Amino acid sequence: MARLWIGVNPLRVLLFLFFLATISSQSAMDLFASLIVLAVIFHFWKSKSELKVHLGAFKKTPGQWFWFWLAGWFLASTLSLVFNQHSWRAWGALFDFKWTVFLFFLIAALQATRTFGIPSTLSLKKFLPAFAALSLASLYSIAIWYFRFDPLDPANDFSPWSGGVRSGGLLSNPMTFAHVYSLHLCLWLGLLIIGFVDQHRSKWLLLFGCAVTAVAILLSFTRGAWLGLIVAFLMMALVRNRKAGLLAGLGLAAGIFLLLNSWELFSNRAFDLSRNGDERQIIWKAHFQLFQENPFFGVGFKQTSPQVVEIYKTWKAPSHTQIGHAHNQYLHWLASIGIIGCFFATGFFCFMALMNYRSYQKVRTALQRKSLHEAILLGGLGAHCLWFVGALTESSFEHSKVKYVLVLIWALVIKISQAYDQPEVSKV
Repeated sequence: MARLWIGVNPLRVLLFLFFLATISSQSAMDLFASLIVLAVIFHFWKSKSELKVHLGAFKKTPGQWFWFWLAGWFLASTLSLVFNQHSWRAWGALFDFKWTVFLFFLIAALQATRTFGIPSTLSLKKFLPAFAALSLASLYSIAIWYFRFDPLDPANDFSPWSGGVRSGGLLSNPMTFAHVYSLHLCLWLGLLIIGFVDQHRSKWLLLFGCAVTAVAILLSFTRGAWLGLIVAFLMMALVRNRKAGLLAGLGLAAGIFLLLNSWELFSNRAFDLSRNGDERQIIWKAHFQLFQENPFFGVGFKQTSPQVVEIYKTWKAPSHTQIGHAHNQYLHWLASIGIIGCFFATGFFCFMALMNYRSYQKVRTALQRKSLHEAILLGGLGAHCLWFVGALTESSFEHSKVKYVLVLIWALVIKISQAYDQPEVSKV
């Protein structure tokens, strides 16, 4: 493979920096995503033959259904603006679909760096820096929760609730932190599960890192992420081995029982539906009313806030009631782009999850089993499951930070899938 410059491959460095950005800073995510796009364009300019290979592979995988669901989603979003006669200024919201362009370039970057060009054994050497970074970031989140002080953000109030405070780590916002780190954790849980299956020497290191990240997510006190992680881990364990899945379920049940009976803060948060529950009901009812008034195309892509404000005024809702999104991704789609848009958007996520599962089955039954591919795809399955469950309590795809991590996971899934759909032209 031709290098971009002599010595080190800048794309590999940019991919690592982008990963660091996904656990630390929105501005850094935007910066390194842009740099990856520019670097890939330069790489293809230097190697036009590789561009042809990438386009051929991308045409076959993810395939026509990918474009069907994505085009339907985009068209429904556009029509939601047309039928509600929004001003041209509102049309700028469609720029939010720029993540689709980044997905294409991110897959190309993985191809150009041969990120997965390693033997069939589970090798973690090149991923240890990323794993260490996630573990350290999680330790930082735990530390600032314990000391109630964030040296990087002294004004951080730790999102107090009736029973205590919540940690948002490097991302400050506890909800965003929990959903972003939970997606990352699913990938590492995939490596952990396969690490124990293969009796890999790094399995205990993986266990420690995953445990630290899980504790950090626990201290965010974000119940949607808690529930999503529980369901995701059970699903991953069951998919890999039914007996192991049942044992994991019993272990989780025992752990949750002990937490509920030994840690008052956890039990209070788990069942605290007072103010937060009332607020959620107001938010959900307001967005459901918007859907009832505009069932087919919604009130307009990214245009729910003004109408929600008017509904709150009519209902004389508390001033602190949130207006940004519906705290339920499906309901948010119904209110903004209607039932047609929700159908295509949800269909897109289901399609990606199904592609992930089919590729995982191909890896499991391949003549030469590649443990790393199996681990990443297993983690991807967990991430999709986590998102589907978490979307019931949070409009997570409306957060750019969560969106970037999902795009990273989709790029991994598609890149590995290409290797099993067309091994003759795509080496990973």
